Amino acid sequence: MQACGEAKGLEEAKVVHEHIVRATNPLKVSTYVKILKTYSQCGSMDDAFNVFNNMEQPNLTSWDTMITGLAKNGLGEDAIDCFSQFKRTGLEPDG
Repeated sequence: MQACGEAKGLEEAKVVHEHIVRATNPLKVSTYVKILKTYSQCGSMDDAFNVFNNMEQPNLTSWDTMITGLAKNGLGEDAIDCFSQFKRTGLEPDG
């Protein structure tokens, strides 16, 4: 996934993502975070949202990855909205 993100290879990332989902069940949160980062690096926040919304229990790192990805992709308003949703979950931001 990291190589796909660095190369901004969205189609390749989707293939790898499909393989990971088929080969690993259930996915660990750390795996979801890597997938989120990859889609963010590829500029596909729609794909990142699809993954994020299918996570059972997003943790602090997964929320941070989504918020950062949105901001880095020029979606500042969405990043603020995502942060507001994060705060409503009862999780607390760290440093």
